[in-house]
Amino acid sequence: MKKTILIFFLLLLSNLLYSQLFVEQEQIPKFIFGFHSSGQIENINYNNTYLYLIETEPHISFYPIKHLGFGFMFNYMYTKSNFVYYPSFYSYGIFVRYYFGFQINKLILDRFSFFMEIDYNRANYQVIEKGVYPTVYDKANQSIINIPIGYQFRIWKGLFFETCFEYSMYVNGIQQINPRIGIEYHFNKTKK
Repeated sequence: MKKTILIFFLLLLSNLLYSQLFVEQEQIPKFIFGFHSSGQIENINYNNTYLYLIETEPHISFYPIKHLGFGFMFNYMYTKSNFVYYPSFYSYGIFVRYYFGFQINKLILDRFSFFMEIDYNRANYQVIEKGVYPTVYDKANQSIINIPIGYQFRIWKGLFFETCFEYSMYVNGIQQINPRIGIEYHFNKTKK
């Protein structure tokens, strides 16, 4: 049985190596415009109460170096409730994103791009305890460092859907991992 499994994995590995499963990415972004969100909507039916927390994060980035880009972002969390008051909060910052320079050489899978990002934000809020609404300040005097790692799926031409996990470090606060989704449009330059 062990020999059969070993032979199977060796054949699979040789097939992957000789079929060029990974090839160099053909489209390289020049500019990217997009929106991210990781908000939540809660509708509590007890006494018809509701709580909406909707986050939007528009961003723009420029890629002067192959697969490496620099950008700006703004984050705003809109809140609305009929049973409790939560102030809205915001942040702004800069980020560096790196696209891994390969794509999978198979139908449909060649639409995936993988990336890693690090961003630094100044915010008017701080998360001190998980599951508790952030402390909101009058001005953006708090620091947040985020490290998202994820993938994007090309829907059509330069339109991409993104999903990732974002590791957030609130300076003097907590650290947490949250999911993030988004949509972006890539203005590409063709590989030379």
